[in-house]
Amino acid sequence: MLITNATIVTLDRSNRVIADGAVFIEDGIIREIGKTAALRKKHRREKKVEDAGGMVLMPGLINAHMHLYSTLARGMALPGEPPIDFEQILQHLWWRLDKALRPEDLRVSALVPLITGIRAGTTTVIDHHASPNAVDGSLDILADAVRDTGVRAALCYEVSDRDGPEIARLGIAENVRFLTRVNQERSPMLRGHFGLHAQFTIEDATLRESCEAARDQGVGVHIHCAEGFADLADAMQRHGCTPVERLAQHGALGPGTILAHCVHINEDDRLLIRDSDTFVTHQPRSNMNNAVGAMDLEQMRLAEVSLALGTDGMSNSMWDEVRACHLIHNHNTADPRIGMANAFEMLFLGNRALAERTFGVRIGQIARGCVADLILVDYHPPTPLTRDTVMGHVFFGMGEARVDSTMVDGRWLMRRGRLRLRGIDEAEIAAEAQARARRLWRRV
Repeated sequence: MLITNATIVTLDRSNRVIADGAVFIEDGIIREIGKTAALRKKHRREKKVEDAGGMVLMPGLINAHMHLYSTLARGMALPGEPPIDFEQILQHLWWRLDKALRPEDLRVSALVPLITGIRAGTTTVIDHHASPNAVDGSLDILADAVRDTGVRAALCYEVSDRDGPEIARLGIAENVRFLTRVNQERSPMLRGHFGLHAQFTIEDATLRESCEAARDQGVGVHIHCAEGFADLADAMQRHGCTPVERLAQHGALGPGTILAHCVHINEDDRLLIRDSDTFVTHQPRSNMNNAVGAMDLEQMRLAEVSLALGTDGMSNSMWDEVRACHLIHNHNTADPRIGMANAFEMLFLGNRALAERTFGVRIGQIARGCVADLILVDYHPPTPLTRDTVMGHVFFGMGEARVDSTMVDGRWLMRRGRLRLRGIDEAEIAAEAQARARRLWRRV
């Protein structure tokens, strides 16, 4: 395929912007980038030519921490007084919801956010799943939804002792079973982590067994860490250390591990994370929504911690997340230098590094040899769009524009606003989601 007449934002090391640019794709890989005239001449016999109409062509967006199943909670109201803190939010909402999930709910709970993600230009998702009464085979159901939508995804099951030792054992077994599958398939489209909820719901024996199983499978863990103050208080009271220190003691940190949130950590924690080459994902909208505080982004940056940006199930739109990240940190620090550059770097550099580590492919930039995960944004800049102004256009223009087309692995999943997904009817899925949500809410 030859895509022509595009304003290419490469987001590679040189951060080039190529007016009237073209990209040649073969076998799902970007082979050439240049001017339209030159590539049209070189590939004049190429029959599959797509005109971008001057729109912005850029890498697809990556969601570094997601809960697909949370979509079915949208708008759900629970009886009684509203939760007064994060612990009550977990107990009254999320832990009741995930226990009410049944196997037949899981596919549609994944399809809805995956499709809305395609519409928002999200081409890669790293998910964290929980359904304590529907554990066995749950990750295969999600994997089927991922395959049918054509996105790239890494999945895991959230192990926890909060529902008893038997369900914890089932969670460990589900992770091992699924990781054995993906390690055998070795597909760059589907990968996995070993999922854990958070240290405050995991006993030593379960944590030890899980970390050993993760090492046996050659993967890291994906766990919530120090999201709320209660996690820190629990670790200090029960174990005499911080959540990060407890995870380090059990060998959970390392290049394959993702710590989600890390709001309530100290300088020693940051150094442990950095020195172990562990990734931290930041979810600012979720942190604001749950009133747990905000990560000290500047101290993370100064400690050279590897950072990526996720949504935590708030939506599957990275445009919304990156703009929220910019604003909350400027506001909290009363320093306009903190938010924008760090948010931009997380989304386009940190997420790329995490995805490359997870999937084993070059991704997240328009460069030779990278996978063709691309989006066309219907954005025609009113001011010059150059390598020096890309950041401003992302935050104050591009993020509000419509994503016209979404491609993963060289295949259009959406073109000119129309989905190209075989066997998937968006209206039927929405209707099924509503019906299943009603039944789910009654069970909750």
